[in-house]
Amino acid sequence: PPKLVVGQAGENALLPGTAEELTALGLCPREAAFDAGFGTLVTREQLARVRPDIEIFIAGGRHNAGSRRTRRRRARYRVGCEGRIAHLKREYGAGRSRLKGATGARIWEGWAVFAYDVETASALPVDTG
Repeated sequence: PPKLVVGQAGENALLPGTAEELTALGLCPREAAFDAGFGTLVTREQLARVRPDIEIFIAGGRHNAGSRRTRRRRARYRVGCEGRIAHLKREYGAGRSRLKGATGARIWEGWAVFAYDVETASALPVDTG
């Protein structure tokens, strides 16, 4: 789900909420990819609560683990995420709220993500089996 806070929140400020949500949903990812705005130590510390042996990839970081092939795969995944964010902003109006206040922005972003999810799910093949 989209995370919205008033003002410019640093990426590291959003990590505790993300870790809590992953735990609440019972998700334990083996690896995670982040952009260069995230701090290495803070990210490892927060996500260790979700899974102690999680592999962290921070774009542009010098301390990324894995082979060259693994690092390239993780970097490509991160770049793909940026394209999805741009698509949400351009096609679904997620870049700017037309409703007033922080509550309006949360409603606007929620509906933009919901519209994207519905359209994505409608394109999946139907199993009539």
